Amino acid sequence: MMKKTQTKDALRNIRKNFVSYLAVAIVTMIGCGVYFGAFFYADALVRSGQEFFRDTNFEDMDVIAVRGLSADEIREIASIDGIQDAEGTYQITGATAIYAGEDYDVTVFGATDRVGESVILSGTHPSKEGECALPKDAMKEMGVKIGSTIQLMVPSAMEGLLKTDTYTVTAEIEHPEDYRTGSVNYVILSKESFDQEFVEGNYTFVRVKAGIPKDTNILSSAYFTALQPIKEALDEGLKEIAAKQNRDRKARAEAVLAEEEKKANDQIREAEQSLAEKEQELEEAEAQIAEGEARIAEAEKQLEDAKNAVNSRAGKVSKMEGLLHLPIPGASSKLGSAKAQIEENEALLEEKKAEIAEAKEQAEDGRKQLDDAKAELEEKKAEAEKKIADARDEIDAMEPAVFAVLTRNEKEGYVALDQIVNILKKLASVFVVIFMAIGVIVVLSTITILIDNQKKLIGSMKAFGFRNSEIILKYAIFGVSAVFLGMLMSIVLAILLEQVIAIALGGIFVVEPQKVFFRIGDFLLLLLIELLLAGFVAVAATYLNAVRSSAVDLMNGVTKEKGFRFTVKKGTGKSLYSRLIFRNMRKDAARVICSVIIIAGSCLMIGVGFTMDLAFRKLTVKSVEQVTHYDLEITIPNGTSEDTIEKLKEMLENEELPFAEMYSVQTRFIHDGKEEFVRVISGDNAYIGDYLIFSDMEGKSRYSLDAQRVLVPVRLRESFDIKPGDEIIFYDTDMKQHKSTAGETIRNYIGRNIYLSEDVYRDIFGEDGEKNLLLVRTGDRAKEEVMQEIRQAFPRMTVERTDTLPDAVSGFWTRVFRTLIAVMTGLSILMSVFVLLNLVNIFVGRRKNELIIMAVNGFSYRQRIGYLLRETIATTALGLLLGTGGGCLLTNYLVRIIEPTDAMFDRSIQPLAWLIACGMEAVFALLINFFAFRRVKGYQLTDLTRS
Repeated sequence: MMKKTQTKDALRNIRKNFVSYLAVAIVTMIGCGVYFGAFFYADALVRSGQEFFRDTNFEDMDVIAVRGLSADEIREIASIDGIQDAEGTYQITGATAIYAGEDYDVTVFGATDRVGESVILSGTHPSKEGECALPKDAMKEMGVKIGSTIQLMVPSAMEGLLKTDTYTVTAEIEHPEDYRTGSVNYVILSKESFDQEFVEGNYTFVRVKAGIPKDTNILSSAYFTALQPIKEALDEGLKEIAAKQNRDRKARAEAVLAEEEKKANDQIREAEQSLAEKEQELEEAEAQIAEGEARIAEAEKQLEDAKNAVNSRAGKVSKMEGLLHLPIPGASSKLGSAKAQIEENEALLEEKKAEIAEAKEQAEDGRKQLDDAKAELEEKKAEAEKKIADARDEIDAMEPAVFAVLTRNEKEGYVALDQIVNILKKLASVFVVIFMAIGVIVVLSTITILIDNQKKLIGSMKAFGFRNSEIILKYAIFGVSAVFLGMLMSIVLAILLEQVIAIALGGIFVVEPQKVFFRIGDFLLLLLIELLLAGFVAVAATYLNAVRSSAVDLMNGVTKEKGFRFTVKKGTGKSLYSRLIFRNMRKDAARVICSVIIIAGSCLMIGVGFTMDLAFRKLTVKSVEQVTHYDLEITIPNGTSEDTIEKLKEMLENEELPFAEMYSVQTRFIHDGKEEFVRVISGDNAYIGDYLIFSDMEGKSRYSLDAQRVLVPVRLRESFDIKPGDEIIFYDTDMKQHKSTAGETIRNYIGRNIYLSEDVYRDIFGEDGEKNLLLVRTGDRAKEEVMQEIRQAFPRMTVERTDTLPDAVSGFWTRVFRTLIAVMTGLSILMSVFVLLNLVNIFVGRRKNELIIMAVNGFSYRQRIGYLLRETIATTALGLLLGTGGGCLLTNYLVRIIEPTDAMFDRSIQPLAWLIACGMEAVFALLINFFAFRRVKGYQLTDLTRS
């Protein structure tokens, strides 16, 4: 128990040194207030997100099924251990919404009833064919209102999936799919808008809710620890479903193949039977022809014999008539009749010959047709055998259906929440450590200064029998209570800072904290740490500066130095300046060190804020200077006709705008068990090096795309620990996996891009990618003018400048850094005013006797101020130097803390930021010293006597 006199003495000590006491409290307040404000607002963000996700029953995992899942298979998923519910729907990426003649890229989702529900802000949920709902940001951007009619265009591969392309907006919604506002536009369609007969057995998107306790922090390791075994069970369940699907597909394919094989065999048998019948008919016809030819030959012989007989008889008749010189009655008539009969027989013979010739020609045609039929039959047999063989090979090689499982950390809104929370918590953690270090130095210096001022009092206390512990307790109370007061004040600062952050970052997420969030447990823990630290420092300072010394030494001032001596030349004061400044700084080391640390800390805070802002602002500049040697990026949507693409190229050529064609596709990759979405870009190395520069971080080594490996950007390598030679697995559009090898690491400031040559892309995916990305140089023409011209001519094309960031990204980071600069500058001013002003007052008070003697010896007011300024300038310069040096080392780490995966800020030292920081802090220091130095005018000789 403290004695009453001790308590009074401790309180009197605080009252008499209240400015120093308040300075310790202010430093504690700033350090802990910043920590609590940022840390608790981050927790508030998590809590608001958690409430929103819980209220909308947001899924923990999504299953993407390219070949689709049936309702029965979705029920199987829902029955897996750890899974609470699963609901199937359809997702269409790459769709276009058209309203008032403007095109907007959107993702289409089918409405769900249980998992991933929409929050209706106004209107009614779409429930009929041709009804849809839009998020409030999309409605604002498009100018759409409830009751408006929009058109939806889907990729050609999805045509027929939707019953109509015209939809009436019935609701303004918020959806957990897009927790970060303005990041992705989407459209929710009623179930009735889909072709139910098709969708029912082919759900391509399944929202899965895991049975994780609702109070589990959604961003914590505990959440993912709880989710991991459920995801593994889901993966195993999907493997079984995939195997079953594969067996069913094989069985169906084999049944179809068997049926087709039977049909082919039946057709071949029918054709062979028909061919045999035709061969028999041809043989019979040829036999008849041969028989006819034999009869004709016999008839010709008979006719020839008849002709010879007639001719012989005619000769004989003629000869007899010549001998008789009289005609033979009836001979001529008989001969004429015989000749007529012969002529008639000749005509019949010719007719038969013509028939035989025709029959031969028909037989020849029949034989040719028969030969053609035989050849065709053999060809059909070979073709049927090849098709059957290929079908059997395809069935044998048929791979199981592949399903991709996405967790929340692959959702854009969730990732944005995680990034901001991490940024706030990491910054808070870094600054609380810095301020705890500053606080330790301030407490140590302040108590050292107090003890130095109270040495005689402490000596008297020792002489009167006070124990060392009682003396220590007096100063421990001073330090501990000052820290305790600072901790209480930090609550107010934390609440104010939460409000500032909320205003600055407002509108980033669909739902944001509506009230101040405070965690008493964290406060008490940090309070205990701060009090223990303050107590330890106070005890150490008291022990080092007072307890070890004897009462006699303390009463005599504990100094072995000689008295105050100096030699001057009247009116100049030069000898005084040169002799005293370093001696005074050495004697007053505690105050000097504290002043230097406060100036350094203030300079560091301001410099950090401006450095981060400049690091972000220079992002696009660095990208243009070092990577993207082109001005515009044109993305060609899926389903764009070849004619439209050719017209675009023709326009660029006519306008003399050089361009390079590339293929770009959004896909997923796996490295070391971690999955992430990336943009794969492939091009021809012959010209791509003129548009994209691939180099290492220092720009010393240049790389090309002709290697057999992919080029990985720095941020992706850092985020996923990818090293050259590591295996990377890519998914294609059918969710099949393809292996590749990581190549060199390249600097890439904007985008989560992986680059590879066309040959490497073909080797990985087994096919060529269709060119859908044009890199355009505008030359001397204005980029904005060319961009608008292309947009007007081709409204469905996405055209972006390489020297600007999207408004949503730029606006967000601009607000973050402006807030950071404002907070850091405000707090540094606050710390400088309270702490530095106290130290300057102590400084002036300790130099009082010297200043009075200087005045007596003829030194002017200006010279006396100059004497004080010499030391002030020295300590300020040292503090600025220390703050700048420490800040330059620290900011690179802090910049990397806040960098997202798809952007790399300028990591180089920002001289302008530190010039601003040094200039501002120097001005603060000079102003504070100016107000403190005004006391010097009022010093009188009588003050020396009283002192």
